[in-house]
Amino acid sequence: MTLLEMSGCVAAILGISAGILIGVIKGFNLIWIFAFAAIGLVLGWITGSLIARIVDDFLAKKNKSNKTD
Repeated sequence: MTLLEMSGCVAAILGISAGILIGVIKGFNLIWIFAFAAIGLVLGWITGSLIARIVDDFLAKKNKSNKTD
């Protein structure tokens, strides 16, 4: 599993948890709680994937510049 996949999974799980927590705290019914969880899943996955891609690109450039000929 790559860094991109792992961070996407972790962020998606955190997004689902945050969506459920928001729905429960606000006192919404079950349909809205699932809707917040779905939104959290999508936003978490996108955010985690973007952060991992940025970090991966940065590390690739850093490793490329550190190589000596």
